[in-house]
Amino acid sequence: MDNQEEVILKCQKYSKERTFKQIKFIAAGSEGSVSLFKPMNWCFEVDEVAIKTQKNIRNEAIEFYEKLLEQQLKLEKTQDEKSFIIKIYELCQNQNQQNDFIIIMEKGGQDLYNFLKYNKQLTFQQKVQICLQLALGLKQLHQLGYIHRDIKPENFVQAKDGFKLIDFGLTKSFDLEQHMTLNIGSRIFQAPEVLVGEGNYTSSIDIWSLGCTFYEVFSNEPLLLKAKTNLDAFDLIRDHIKNQNYIYGRIAALKILQEWKDLLQEMLHPEPNKRITSENLVLKIKSLLNAQSNQFLPQTSIDTPQYGIFNPQANNCCQQKKGFQTICLNSPGQNNEMVQFRLQTPNQNNNQQCNSSAPTTVPKILQTNPQGIIPTNNNNQIQKFEQNAFFNNKQNEMYEILNQKIQKLESELQNVKEEMVQLKKEVSVLKDEKGQLLEQNYKIKTQINKFVFLQQTSLNELKPFLTQTQQQ
Repeated sequence: MDNQEEVILKCQKYSKERTFKQIKFIAAGSEGSVSLFKPMNWCFEVDEVAIKTQKNIRNEAIEFYEKLLEQQLKLEKTQDEKSFIIKIYELCQNQNQQNDFIIIMEKGGQDLYNFLKYNKQLTFQQKVQICLQLALGLKQLHQLGYIHRDIKPENFVQAKDGFKLIDFGLTKSFDLEQHMTLNIGSRIFQAPEVLVGEGNYTSSIDIWSLGCTFYEVFSNEPLLLKAKTNLDAFDLIRDHIKNQNYIYGRIAALKILQEWKDLLQEMLHPEPNKRITSENLVLKIKSLLNAQSNQFLPQTSIDTPQYGIFNPQANNCCQQKKGFQTICLNSPGQNNEMVQFRLQTPNQNNNQQCNSSAPTTVPKILQTNPQGIIPTNNNNQIQKFEQNAFFNNKQNEMYEILNQKIQKLESELQNVKEEMVQLKKEVSVLKDEKGQLLEQNYKIKTQINKFVFLQQTSLNELKPFLTQTQQQ
């Protein structure tokens, strides 16, 4: 620790010096380096920060970071939603190196690629929550007017509130009317128009890349699984423009709800203008999450007095008699008629009366029941309701485990099939080589036989001369 480099930074907006002590070096690239630092005197109460140092940074890049910082401060103030882009604390300039632009950021953890690699038993609910976080980060970037151009699992890292978007080295404003660079980003996440377009692509390329990322979250394997080289990936992506069988077939094979398959197809549509926008994507995911959460709630009818909605703030009356407690509940849509159920309460005074102003102990079943919907017949029905809820949860957990095992077995089966195809190709090559060797062997034997025949003929011709020579 004594040999660690101490870096003095001077913030652009304030005259006060910021002092940081380097903990460890993280990485370096063409535009600068990133290291982990410990703040020594700073206004933010954090133990560690990541500091990116960029030399000769472009004005467009500075403008982007300033807009991002302003957006994050606004989100923190309004609390409409959390930012799912890596938090920017301050933008500074190195006091010793005036050309060094300093970006003080939130410390990130494991990236999504490695998280999925070492966490293969995620539930479906966990996976869709991750997808929502990724979509929120991209939506917030697009709201700033920028295209990321390199969306992939490696560019989302774990942070305080979830997975956050990072690495803005290729980020570009889409408000500017200018030619975009072709063949940008990572090949297996590139949209078709990035490979074969004219450089006039839009933010929809990020939606394509995010769709590929979603597929990896759901399946734990790349969308373009059979692409062994960049050329293979190029062919698969280019062919998708005219024939969607491979990519849509991969989506159809996923063990997820059909609504999510439809969403993935919409994100990976071959025509950019028909892909869903990042803002609508977030709304769609939230809608699907709400639909799934309501799917497992008990189905109730407000026309029947068998179910009531418990309101702990209402002035309800209670009356205890003959070892049972009666709680009066207001049922919506029924002109506030009293709906009752009985819950046994032993060891209580049967003659005790309580008025509406007296505090009422809320039964445990009411406290734990989702949305306060409860059966109101008797103890047996209450127990039966709890048992059904328990078995439903267990059934869902079992379904998730079986689903994951099936996905794993199918993936292994697919790998075996591909290995068999490769082995058949190798066997075919060996057969061809064997045929060539046999043909060569036949030619050599023919040449040898011809040579032996010529030698024998020569010897036969020489015999008379040898006999005459011996006689002489």
